[in-house]
Amino acid sequence: MHIDELPDSDNLLVQKGNQLHIVILVIVSGFAIAYSLLHYVNGDMHQALASALLLPTSLIAYVLYHWVNPTFSKVFNLLAVSTVISEMAFHAGQNTFVLVFFAPVLVSTLIVFQGRQTRLGYLLVGLTLIYLSGLLILGKDIRSVRTYTETELELEQSINLLGAIVVIVTEVIYILFIGNKFQAELIKIQKELWGKNLEVRTTMETRDKIISVMSHDIRSPLHLSQSGLNYLKEEETTEDNKQILQELAIQIGGTLKLVDNLLL
Repeated sequence: MHIDELPDSDNLLVQKGNQLHIVILVIVSGFAIAYSLLHYVNGDMHQALASALLLPTSLIAYVLYHWVNPTFSKVFNLLAVSTVISEMAFHAGQNTFVLVFFAPVLVSTLIVFQGRQTRLGYLLVGLTLIYLSGLLILGKDIRSVRTYTETELELEQSINLLGAIVVIVTEVIYILFIGNKFQAELIKIQKELWGKNLEVRTTMETRDKIISVMSHDIRSPLHLSQSGLNYLKEEETTEDNKQILQELAIQIGGTLKLVDNLLL
């Protein structure tokens, strides 16, 4: 693996958040189907339709994820789910505990906006908490459209609490799964880097041996030979011998210069 191919930590976190977003869309779709059927069986068509509305919104979010922008898809899904929960709360009333579904919404918002998107996630969570506080305050003065018997109310409360818990647990389980997956990938990358590091160290050791041989076993004799030739040229000798010594000195000097360049 080349150094430029190494994954950036922020990119890994964004990638992890994007994968979790797709899983959350699947969870929302499953929730929509299950709650639509439950409310249909209970004869509450308004709640059934409100729950079913999450199916097309999840599909739109999925299309936005692949064809527009993952961040835009995440924001759209947050707005869609918050709107549906709000509509269900105004129809059924706060005493049905339907607003408890904002708990998994807040958790999912934190886990899908990671890396470079962390600040955006915190901002959206803050805005969602402000919106939830407004619903809790204003909702006290709004009467539910449907009147529940005590048994129906207890059943509705139990279903909503159970549903919120199931969604949160599912999100947490998948967070752990994705976390372990990315940790395994990081360990694999680390092992590859250790292998590359060992190769580099072996190459450097070989280079050092070559440099040592060139410095002591090649350069030193060449340097001595050059000094000897320079001395011989100064002694009285025939013109032919001087020319030969001159040529030898040039050849040795060039070789010595090449060795010095290689060492540098």
